[in-house]
This record gives sequence, C-alpha cells and structure tokens, in this order.
Amino acid sequence: MKFVRTTDSALEGTDFPFEPRYLDVSASDGTAPRMHYIDEGPRSGEVILCLHGQPSWSYLYRKPVAPLTAEGFRVVVPDLIGFGKSDKPVSVDDYSDPGHVEWLQRFIEAMDLNPMNGLFQDWGGMIGMRVVERMPERFTRVIVANTMLLDTNDISLEASQAIGAAFEQIRFPLRSTLGRLCIASGNTGGSFPVVHNLKRRRPPPCCLCSAPETGLRRQRFPQPLIC
Repeated sequence: MKFVRTTDSALEGTDFPFEPRYLDVSASDGTAPRMHYIDEGPRSGEVILCLHGQPSWSYLYRKPVAPLTAEGFRVVVPDLIGFGKSDKPVSVDDYSDPGHVEWLQRFIEAMDLNPMNGLFQDWGGMIGMRVVERMPERFTRVIVANTMLLDTNDISLEASQAIGAAFEQIRFPLRSTLGRLCIASGNTGGSFPVVHNLKRRRPPPCCLCSAPETGLRRQRFPQPLIC
C-alpha cells in the first residue's frame, strides 16, 4: 500500500491551535500509515473520542475542544486515514469500511483508550459503531450525529444488545457542556438539541448535524459550540 503525506506547513494559517501528534497504525497488509490526532486535556480526565465524517478532519471539532477540556475532559480527535493530516493511500482500492475500522481499532489500542465516551459524526459514526461492536467493554457512552449503520447482518445478537445499551446512555448527558452537543433523531425517542445557528437557512458545512429538519427536535442556543 502506497501513501502520500500532508506536511504540517500545508495547513499553516488555519484556525487550528493544536500541537500535531502522530501515531503509526498497523494494517493487515503489513504497512503502517501515520494517523494524525488531537489529544487535549488532562491525562487523567474522562476520555471523549471524537470522530469526524466526510469530507472533514479533526478541524470539525476545533471549537468544542476548549470548553470540554475546561470541564476536565480529555479530548482525543483522530484524522481518519485519508483525511486531514493523516496519510492518504494512493489507490482508491485501499479505501474500505473494514480497512477504516481496522485502522481506528489499532489506534484505540495503541493509545490505550479505556474507558472512553464516543462522539461520532457522519462516516465517523459508521466506522465508530463498528469499533464499538468489536470492543464494547471500552465504551461508557456513545453519542452519534447524522450517521447510520451499514448492513448489520454480521453483527451478533450480543453485540447488538451492547450497542443498544450504549445508545441508551445518551439520555443522560455526561456533563452540561457535552450534553449540549447531543442529538438524536425523533424515532429514537430522544429529545436532544441540534447545535447550529438557527438564523441560517441551512446548517454550515462545519456543523455537527446537516440532516434534514424532518424528525429532529431543535433547541436554540445563543452561542452554539460548533459553528
């Protein structure tokens, strides 16, 4: 597997005041692409693993990091392989759902993130929930935004129940700030805020939720955390 690498200088001048951190994650073919990530807050703090979607990177979460770390959380935000500052496979054939799941699982194991809370958006949800299925014992709570699960026929009943139990936890916000970030679609029975500036006709691209208004319950905040 061949990769190209984005240099730190390529993204200079962006509103991204975080120290670049990198970790090599082993792939099944023996290669080890380099994954970029944010790791902010006290090492002893409760961990929140934030996963972005497509076409984004850890830049998506740049604004929530400060208020969450101020409340004592440790916030870890990787760039999925192929995004942001992480290595990018040259061949499109090297991109797959199982491949992303494997890379993320290796990242979590190498970082020894246990226990943690998951905050997943878009493709980060599809990849992240597969990782939850593989290692449910590591996750305390899971919050998902604007995402879905792919074919789940290969997920065992036990794993499905574990994922369902994790979803139930989003009814109880971690703390006040993180609670303001929660969203859920109406068919889950939840009542959570969709966080973006409601004065806009459409959510901006950096918003956690770009889903249609149908089926979602909204609450206005004077200073949204995301955009």
